[in-house]
Amino acid sequence: MVNNSVAVQRGKDPSAASVEFFWGRGPTGEPAALLTPTDGRGWFWLRSGVRIGRELWLFAAHVEKAGGEDDSFGFREAGAWLIRVENPDDRPTEWRSTQRKLPFSSFTPTRNRTFGTAVLQNEGWIYVYGVDEDLGRSFPRKHAMVARVAQSELGEFGRWRFYGQGRWQEDPAQAARIFDRAANEYSVSWLPSMAEFISVYTENGLGPRINARLSARPEGPWSEAIEVYECPEMQRDKGVYSYEAKAHLELSLADEIIVTYVVNAFDFWHGASRAELYWPRFLRARIANSRSVNPGP
Repeated sequence: MVNNSVAVQRGKDPSAASVEFFWGRGPTGEPAALLTPTDGRGWFWLRSGVRIGRELWLFAAHVEKAGGEDDSFGFREAGAWLIRVENPDDRPTEWRSTQRKLPFSSFTPTRNRTFGTAVLQNEGWIYVYGVDEDLGRSFPRKHAMVARVAQSELGEFGRWRFYGQGRWQEDPAQAARIFDRAANEYSVSWLPSMAEFISVYTENGLGPRINARLSARPEGPWSEAIEVYECPEMQRDKGVYSYEAKAHLELSLADEIIVTYVVNAFDFWHGASRAELYWPRFLRARIANSRSVNPGP
């Protein structure tokens, strides 16, 4: 299993764009993850990232094995890391990178809190969004939260501030829940056509419904959830699930948002035996007005 890889797309129009894929190599030349934890434990799942000047900064979930071989959920999140790539314009297999563990994540039997779920660059600030999960029930209840730091100080963790009680605070424990039914991965983007910020996510992190929320400010307040799309795959096959919905404004035209989501199987071998499953699905959603989003083909 290759735990992470990188694709470089050149061009915005899918009819003319090209995509090149990169991954690492193991000791005997076998395909392997491109980026691996320096402490030798587990593996990385890349989440969000941002380009600042000549450098690329990537947030990664640190994941370790837990559970059986047949279980698609046979893993646990053990931390979060910030990866700085010095030479992102070179081929990814030639990247020079350093890693630092985020000190703001915590994982307990009843609650998980972590940052790096989504990243927004706006007016000299980097807004780093996270997820706050209540555990101990059949399915975790997930809430969004946000920190910010000057873009020149992203790697200086002591300069981060966390939004809670209507202001930016030094204590990460004060980070408030800015909206609920969030996901472990989502997007927050500036929507020029509406002069608002938009967050797109799979409701509760796993399920058929893709939602959006709108706000005049990166920290909120956020609108009520707006349904963007009902993914059909879970109705057709009870053994699969939809997740990881997010918007890609860098690929979108002025009056639309391009949204992707992923489909996987609860049983690992069910997914491994069906090559058509584990692919990103693309949607084009039209913005009708500042409080509605209409799915397109």
